Amino acid sequence: MAAKRTAWVIYSVIFLTFKQQNIRLSMLTVLMMFGPLAQGQQSEVLEDLATLQWKNRLIVINEVNNTVQVAALFEENAVETKDRDIIWFNIQSGQLSSNYSGQLSKDLLKSIDQQMSLVAGEVILIGKDGGIKSRQKNLELETLFSEIDSMPMRQQERRQ
Repeated sequence: MAAKRTAWVIYSVIFLTFKQQNIRLSMLTVLMMFGPLAQGQQSEVLEDLATLQWKNRLIVINEVNNTVQVAALFEENAVETKDRDIIWFNIQSGQLSSNYSGQLSKDLLKSIDQQMSLVAGEVILIGKDGGIKSRQKNLELETLFSEIDSMPMRQQERRQ
């Protein structure tokens, strides 16, 4: 978010400067000049889940039997997931997949394991405050959505 603001501030300053001097400068030219700068700022590498605290709720799925079904379930519920500010992490056979928009650190899986004391077949819900809200044996999104919707912070978000 900060990177986008920075890019727009840079663009605005350049645009206004050139406009005052009656020089025409297209947005495409500016983006070509400064796009790589803004893009480089946006591709933060996620090293630790604490980075997401107060921004996102997290669901960590560890070694659930069918990883294809897990991905399909989240894809089917993408709107609901986004509405609740959920970032999910699916761990299967030592591999980590996620809907996180940036890059994942090579050490993130190790960090998650140390922080959560992962147990095979477990689904963990983490609130925006960084606290573990529940540990379940099955991935049941409707149950997780209901649990999230009952949280005071989520209720406040829905009123706004």
